[in-house]
Amino acid sequence: IRQSAIMGYTYIGLYTETNYEIENEPYFGYKIGKYTTEELSEIVEYGEKFSVEIVPYIQTLGHMASLFQWDKYASLKDINDTILVEYYKTYELIENILKSLRKAYKTSRINLGMDEAYFMGFGRYHWFINDSFSNQETLFIDHVKKVLALAKKYGFSNAEIWHDNIFNIKFKGYIVPPAELWKPFDEVIRQNFPQIKLRFWYYGLRNEEDYNRYFGYLKTLSPDIGFANAVYGWSSVCPENYKVERFASVMKNSCLQNGVKDILITVWAGRNATCTMLAGFMEYVETCSKTSGYDKKEHARFLFGYSYEELLLLDLPDRLAFEGVEQPNGGNPSYYILADDPLLGVMEKHIPPQAEEYYEDCAKTLGSLAKRDSEFAYLYRFESVLCQTLAKKALLSTKIKRCYDEKDKNGALVVAEDIPEIIAQMKLFHGAYREYWLKTNKAIQFKIFDMRLGGAVARLEYARDVLLKWANGENEKIEELEEERLPVSAKTAGKIVNVGTWNKIALGGLDRL
Repeated sequence: IRQSAIMGYTYIGLYTETNYEIENEPYFGYKIGKYTTEELSEIVEYGEKFSVEIVPYIQTLGHMASLFQWDKYASLKDINDTILVEYYKTYELIENILKSLRKAYKTSRINLGMDEAYFMGFGRYHWFINDSFSNQETLFIDHVKKVLALAKKYGFSNAEIWHDNIFNIKFKGYIVPPAELWKPFDEVIRQNFPQIKLRFWYYGLRNEEDYNRYFGYLKTLSPDIGFANAVYGWSSVCPENYKVERFASVMKNSCLQNGVKDILITVWAGRNATCTMLAGFMEYVETCSKTSGYDKKEHARFLFGYSYEELLLLDLPDRLAFEGVEQPNGGNPSYYILADDPLLGVMEKHIPPQAEEYYEDCAKTLGSLAKRDSEFAYLYRFESVLCQTLAKKALLSTKIKRCYDEKDKNGALVVAEDIPEIIAQMKLFHGAYREYWLKTNKAIQFKIFDMRLGGAVARLEYARDVLLKWANGENEKIEELEEERLPVSAKTAGKIVNVGTWNKIALGGLDRL
C-alpha cells in the first residue's frame, strides 16, 4: 500500500479466490491461510490512510477448485474449477460471499471474476440442470445478471468482470482469435448483455492495432471498459521487469485513443515477493504520468533506495541465455533448475554450459547490493543465495548423465562426492526462502515449498547413493539414466524456456501416484 501510494497508484485490487472468511462457511478457505474479516478491514483502513482504495477482486464462476475437494461443496461443481450455474445453492453461497465482504470493504467497486471458465455448462450442468441447452453465451450472460443483482443488493454498485469468458465462448476457444474468426457479437447478445464494466486483460499485445481491435469489439457489449496489464514474474522465483518497457508506451497510447482511463497493473505472484517487481510497477506509472523534467532512474533511488537499473538487476537469475542470445519471451531457468531431478534431467537441453559461471557472477553482483541500508536489501540477499544454489545444481544432472553414458566410473565418484555440498546449499536456500517468504506472505502456504524443496533434497541423496553403487560395481545400471534425454518440445532444444509446473519438471509428468 505504501509503495503504491508513493508511486502514484490510487487503488489496489486484492485478489482472493477462496482464501477469505465467509460467515457460517468454515470449509471456505479451510487450511489455505484465509484472510479473516478483521484482517481485511485492517487492510482497507490502512489503505485509507494513504488514499489507496482497496477493491475486492473475487471469483464467482471459475477458479473455485479448492472448494470442490470438500464434501460440503462437491455438489456445486460443474466442470474443472467452474461452479454450477442455475443452481440455487450456488447463488446462496455467492450471496453469503458478498454479504460477508460487505462487512470488511467500504468501496462500491468489486471485480466478480468470471474469467477462464470456458467450459461452463459442459459438465455436471449438462447432466443435472439442463441436458438440452444450446447457447453457452446466453448461459453466461444469465449468470452475470444474477450475480450482478446480488452485488448491488449488498452495495457493490460499481461492479466489473474480466472480459475473456464471453470472448472465448464467441470465438470458439480463442482469446486471441485468428483473423477469419473476428465477427461481430450477435444482436441478441449485445441487447442482453448487462450494464457492467468489462476488464480487458491480455499480457502480450505488441501493437496499437491489436489493442484497438479488442477495445472496439468490447465496446459493442459495454461502454465501460477497463484494462489490465501485468508485471511479469508469476512463473518463477524472480521477476522479469525488463519486459514492461516493451509494452508500457503502446498500452498507454492505445488506452488514450480508446478513452480507457482505468488501468490496472496485475501481479500474479506466489513464488516471489511483489516488491521484486517495483521496477515494472514504476515503469507503468511513469509512462502514464504527465509529470516530466526529472530523472526516472534517480527518482527510483529516492523512492526505494536503489536506482532503476539496480532494481532491474533482480531479473538476473532468469536472464540466463545460450551463447548470450536471449529468447524474446524469456523463461524461468531459476525455477526449473531448482526443480530439475538430478537423475531424470528433464530440463538438461535447456540449461547452457556456462550456467555455473553465470550464476556465480550473479551471486556476487546481487550480494554486493544486499549490503545497502534499505528495507529492500532482503530481496537481493535472497536472490544472492538463490544464485549460489543454482551455480552448484545447474549442471549436476548433465555431469551425471555424461559419466554414465561414457561409463566413466571414476568421474561418477567425483560427482557423487560433490552432492553433499549441493544438499547443504539446498538446505541453506530453503532457510533463506522461508525468511524471504515470511516478510510478505502468510506462513501456512510455505508448506508447498517445504514439500518441494524437501523432496529435491531427498532425490539428491538418492542420486548420490545409486551413483556410488554403480561406480563401485554394486549395480549394473541406473534405470533413470538409460533413457535418452529430450527437449521439452522439438522446437526448443538449446533454448531457455518457461515451464511453470514443478511436477512436470521434477517428475517428468508422472504425478498421479
